Parts: sequence; C-alpha cells; structure tokens
Amino acid sequence: MRPVVTVPADVREQNVGRYVMSPAMTIEITRDGETLFATPTGQPRLRLWASSPRAFYLRVAPVTMAFEPDSAGMWKRFEQGAVKARVKKQ
Repeated sequence: MRPVVTVPADVREQNVGRYVMSPAMTIEITRDGETLFATPTGQPRLRLWASSPRAFYLRVAPVTMAFEPDSAGMWKRFEQGAVKARVKKQ
C-alpha cells in the first residue's frame, strides 16, 4: 500500500473545484473535513489519498491526479491507465 501524507489545509482547499475533462465528463473535487473526494459525472464520490500535497490516488482503481498551480489557474493532471489528460479548473 502506498504511503499517505497529510496535506496542509490551504493546499487542500486550493484543489477543490470542477475540472472539465470533456463535454460529457466533469470531475468535482470536494472536501469533507481533512479528506478530499472526487466525483466524476454519473459516478459515486470516491476518496482521494494523498501521496504528496499536490498528488493523489484512488485505492479502488488505478487512477492518479496531480494538481499543478500555474499563473493561469489550477490545472489537474489525470492518469488512468493509458488515458492521460491535463484539464483546467473552472
């Protein structure tokens, strides 16, 4: 099992938002206390586990997400197997 790190509250909050991957797929990142969750369109809410303050993974599927701030806003890098995407926070 991968190690889990504690993410500072201000960084956790920066990751919260809507990330549009396509017209049919949006991933909503929400926070409940100290835990972040991802809710893809039409799917249940899934807990995100932190491997670093900006990198997260799912334990139920081979999915990783990395939140990368830049001057234009927050971006999310998403990888699930061969599917890789970089999407901007809305």
